[in-house]
Amino acid sequence: MERSMKNLTILILLVALCATASFFFFNAISSNAKEPDESEIHKLFGTYFRAIKSGDVDTAIQLVIDTRWNDLKSQREGYQAAAKEDVIYSAKVVSISPQNDVKYGTIYNARLNVKNKTNGEFEIILPVVKVNGNWKILIQPVDLPPAYSDVVSFVD
Repeated sequence: MERSMKNLTILILLVALCATASFFFFNAISSNAKEPDESEIHKLFGTYFRAIKSGDVDTAIQLVIDTRWNDLKSQREGYQAAAKEDVIYSAKVVSISPQNDVKYGTIYNARLNVKNKTNGEFEIILPVVKVNGNWKILIQPVDLPPAYSDVVSFVD
């Protein structure tokens, strides 16, 4: 009887140990699958801003979900005008933080320091979402008062 109790105790401890190890293993895998790799996000914004600076609007359009435009033609025209008029001198990702969004689920807000011809230096928050395995910059319409704060956010 004493031996069977000892075996039962060992079995229960082994099951608990396996369950705990499995929990941490699967939690680590799922967490890594959800969170963006910061280097991917830095690369995404770097490619996007280089495309805008060089006037390569087709590449820029492929990297975004831009809900400000009704169709691809008007989006392309808007990007071409912006590339000519609003010269971007620099853009740097400062931080990335997770947020929840009704339409897109989990999104990640990237806070950037930007310097351009029109506004000088300012900070902007742009969300990124993963679509079909690729990170995209989510650009949504925003109403700004004439004198807006130093932080511009494109998150609803």
